[in-house]
Amino acid sequence: MGRFWAIGAMVAGATLAVPLPALGGYGQPSPPPGSGQPSSDRSVEAQGNPFSGGLGFDPSRVKAKVGQAVSWTNTDSFVPHTATEDHRLWRLAGDYGPPGTMGFAPGETVQRRFAAGTWSYFCEIHPTQMHGTVVVPVTLRRTPGSLLVKAIWSRLALPAGQVFDVQERIGAGPWRTVRDGVRGLEGSFTARSGKGLGFRARVRRTTAPTASSGYSPVARIKLG
Repeated sequence: MGRFWAIGAMVAGATLAVPLPALGGYGQPSPPPGSGQPSSDRSVEAQGNPFSGGLGFDPSRVKAKVGQAVSWTNTDSFVPHTATEDHRLWRLAGDYGPPGTMGFAPGETVQRRFAAGTWSYFCEIHPTQMHGTVVVPVTLRRTPGSLLVKAIWSRLALPAGQVFDVQERIGAGPWRTVRDGVRGLEGSFTARSGKGLGFRARVRRTTAPTASSGYSPVARIKLG
């Protein structure tokens, strides 16, 4: 066993092209039983190693709902992997051998719950070969008997230093920012009868606005 970990650590160190900063709290836990939140029914396999090939995330693109958990399982028998958002807004890893936190080990599963956005991510240990995307549209709900629409862009509060931007579009008109740098998870908006209403949202750092997820796929609703 000691030899396996030593070899695994050496391989990971040899293929690691991006430094692993100390990032805490970026992976969010799965919802507890009875929480009322969607369970993890979106799963991704982190596959392959530099010797046998086949490195990649499968599927490389996953669609999830706001608050839904997506899981990653390392299906290789030799090397660790990570799932790290392109701007380090979140990072999923495990405690794989010396010198410490290098990735999630062979056979290990990690997961997190998602806010609205287009989340591009990669494996820090195999950054050239392994890339993926999680897309999460805003959830829209009608208010019975009115033109009010509730838009929900997250179920969980963001880590410190991160905020939401939310945009609205009426019909085929221009996008308009209706929430700029907020930490609230949802909002109510008034639709126009017979006019389609579209929403999209993203997450960004407060100190570096260009460090952001992509905007979510457009969610649309039409009343009247």
